[in-house]
Amino acid sequence: AHFIDTQSHELTDNVLVDTRPRFAEFKPDGSQVWVSAEVGGTVSVIDNAKRQVVKKIQFAINGLRAETIQPVGIAISADGKKAYIALGPANHVAVVNTETYEVEKYILVG
Repeated sequence: AHFIDTQSHELTDNVLVDTRPRFAEFKPDGSQVWVSAEVGGTVSVIDNAKRQVVKKIQFAINGLRAETIQPVGIAISADGKKAYIALGPANHVAVVNTETYEVEKYILVG
């Protein structure tokens, strides 16, 4: 994940995440940025001040092969307590607690 100064348009930092980063979403308070890695199958949670990965979230859905679980989109609730992760071809959305980083449930969609 690249961090770019919006005034100078220069790269200020780079944080390694899994294969094929797809989407980034900041928590409402700006403390973290969540980055999905489509091929890597994970979401990396980055501390915005330290520019370090604090948690790598993995997903597992009973009956689905790991390669079909591809995190793509991320939406974080306005209160910052839940993250909703679209899991691409798996046709599920993961609901993640943003404090514990635990997947609370998977919602079947599509």
